[in-house]
Amino acid sequence: MKVSVLRIRTWGSGVILSIIAVDFSPVPDFEMTNSSIQRFISKHRDIVHQIINKYMKPDKKLLERSQHRCELCGSNKDLQVYVVEPANHPDNQMVICAACNDQIANPETMEVNHWRCLNESMWSEVPAVQVMAWRLLHRLKYKADWAQDLIDMMYLDEETQAWAEATGEGNEEEKIIHKDSNGAVLQNGDNVVLIKDLKVSGGGFTAKRGTAVRRISLVHDNPEQIEGRVEGQQIVILTKYVKKI
Repeated sequence: MKVSVLRIRTWGSGVILSIIAVDFSPVPDFEMTNSSIQRFISKHRDIVHQIINKYMKPDKKLLERSQHRCELCGSNKDLQVYVVEPANHPDNQMVICAACNDQIANPETMEVNHWRCLNESMWSEVPAVQVMAWRLLHRLKYKADWAQDLIDMMYLDEETQAWAEATGEGNEEEKIIHKDSNGAVLQNGDNVVLIKDLKVSGGGFTAKRGTAVRRISLVHDNPEQIEGRVEGQQIVILTKYVKKI
């Protein structure tokens, strides 16, 4: 559903959006007061958050709290309001920059080094900032070891922890990651080379250093093992003895 923004105005806790949506007839001003915001957001949640997070400018109170800087990375450029879900949570707004907003909206574009800023913002006294730092660190923990270290250091009170977990972020099962001797992540179908001679138990031969093992398979429940065919036999190989090619 494509949306074009014509106007956005705010006052107090309310917001007026004038939008045109391709999939339904032109929509007049929507008065998003406490009585109607839940019904509207439940029906058009993604659209509303996309519009607010991209176009809504921080008010004076938010800017004073954030010291006119992004509350995640500290940038003072292209500041915007970000609504931390669930939308009905009190004090759910924070100030972020366009660069952070774009990466949050598109997780596949997240730059690991950019988010080292969470080392500082995770200690914010603002619950909304704490929640976003916690969620972002959980997104990053499979890409950077330091993210898990920061998660282990974080402390959220019971209410804030429940808010952080409300979207399901961080509740997924631990992802098993296979890495070769150099720390490169291995995937099913990769090609590797042995970095030492390996005696194959029950195989009656030794797999020589430098042997290429093509189209490996990952052992799904053990990050230290892969399977591959050597001299016509399917064998299990320890990942510390291979190098991705």
